[in-house]
Amino acid sequence: MKLVNFSVENFRSITNAYRVDISQTTIIIGKNNEGKSNLLKALAIAMNAIISHAHDKKFRPTPISRQRYLHRKSEQTYDWVRDYPVSEQDNENGFSEFRLEFHLEDREVNEFYQAVKSSLNGTLPIIVKIGKDGAPVVRVSKRGKGSKTLNERSDKITDFIAQRIAFNYIPAVRTEREAKSEIDRMLSEALEKLEEQDEYKTALKKIADIQKPALAELGKKIKEPLSEFLPGLKSVKIVVSEESRRLSYRRDFDVIIDDGTATNIEYKGDGIKSLATLGLLKNKAFRKGASIIAIEEPESHLHSGAIHQLNAIIRSLGEDNQVVLTTHNPVFVDRLDISSNILVEGGRASKATNISEIRALLGVRVSDNLSNASFCLLVEGPTDKRIISSIFAASSSILARAINEGLLVIDMMNGTKNLPYKLDLWLHSLCTCYVLLDNDKDGQKAASEIAKDLRTKEMIKNITLTTHSERPIAEIEDMISFGLYAQELNNKYNISMTETGFDRNKKWSENLKQSFLSVGRPWNDTIKNEAKDLVMHCVEAKPKNALNTNATPITTLIKTLEAALEKIAAS
Repeated sequence: MKLVNFSVENFRSITNAYRVDISQTTIIIGKNNEGKSNLLKALAIAMNAIISHAHDKKFRPTPISRQRYLHRKSEQTYDWVRDYPVSEQDNENGFSEFRLEFHLEDREVNEFYQAVKSSLNGTLPIIVKIGKDGAPVVRVSKRGKGSKTLNERSDKITDFIAQRIAFNYIPAVRTEREAKSEIDRMLSEALEKLEEQDEYKTALKKIADIQKPALAELGKKIKEPLSEFLPGLKSVKIVVSEESRRLSYRRDFDVIIDDGTATNIEYKGDGIKSLATLGLLKNKAFRKGASIIAIEEPESHLHSGAIHQLNAIIRSLGEDNQVVLTTHNPVFVDRLDISSNILVEGGRASKATNISEIRALLGVRVSDNLSNASFCLLVEGPTDKRIISSIFAASSSILARAINEGLLVIDMMNGTKNLPYKLDLWLHSLCTCYVLLDNDKDGQKAASEIAKDLRTKEMIKNITLTTHSERPIAEIEDMISFGLYAQELNNKYNISMTETGFDRNKKWSENLKQSFLSVGRPWNDTIKNEAKDLVMHCVEAKPKNALNTNATPITTLIKTLEAALEKIAAS
């Protein structure tokens, strides 16, 4: 089961209907005071109303459970004075309306029929209306035959949803309460399993027996003063129900975090509380069924490194959970699936259609000639840039068009030491980055550092090294057909460089150096750069025939970029 769309009307700053399509990971983007947080709060209240409606029926015989449930969820319950638009509160009959549409898999359609005794076509639309009395009215939004029957069974329907979707709402202002509430649920589930064991049941009964005399004595003490005013008073009993006793063991705990200093989480900083709250959700092993995780401004209280780390966690959560978050930080923007970014501005919510819209809303400034760029390929130097640009344009019409239209930019880092700076610059410009590095000592070191850096750790899958099937180290010239440039190179410098004479343990520039020194020719960086320029010009002259049979890393990179660009075009 999945939530596929959600809409809200007459809630806080939202008076007209906002409709948001919900994907696997949905990013709600907007400036402050545009209503993006209110959308997320509305979703939390609507989901809580559905689950609460199910609990009302399920826990009716045990009011203590219901009371504890409402207390735990109080921040997600509706308050008419706070939540109904102030400008409309003269109308005391007004109400906020929330619409949610769920998609059921074939298996769940059959399960729905077994539970509710009613058929569905795979879509389950729910309407939640809440007025001044604060009591949610939940019904199924179905027209025609069968709608009356469905609404008569709303308790079974909401219980069906509650049993299959876990909902977690993480507000922007995070305290230890949010972190502990997730641990509370985990602890409750863990101890609930213990309650099925005879040994645990015996222990609880033993505790009840030990408590019994103390409770009886307390009852007598309370009875004595009351008897003066109530002559007919027979007895006073203090009772701790079995359920209350079990629940108290599930819920009373402290969380001590030792990050060098063992401290109750209550006294840790906001950043630690924030990471603790969100990091717990990464553990999916204990989660049953589907899950929706709503996160308000995950960047709150975090430094830049932790934000990138958290973004990686959120991306991993999106693999098995639906994630909906609000943000005004470009780090969290989904650059591959543009339509999953929802823009909230000027009283409306709409899907983003291109990266420029998102940049404009967030105030991300880039130069005019790069304003359309969605992808950036970083290469080491100027000759690498021209070689790759020529090969891409000649090898792929998709890449040629993307480069021409500015959708794909090939930029140089001017040395691997500048890679972290360049990556940070392009990532903050809302571009998806790829990196092409020589498979030598410097390139391997740069790739390793990217993997260690919390800001760029998720980038590791987008790094290509110029690996060569016959050489342990290689550079981009090792990917170029030797016959394309050999004659010009030998003629210009009066050397006799041959491919068969290459030392397989050396990269191209080192073999070139050996060819110069072996015939007594001078060698320095200027000559090396001139030779690289010669190879570059040969590639630019005949780019279609430039790559040799060992250029698999580059041909694979071409296919990867084509697939990413086609995905953008399809969305």
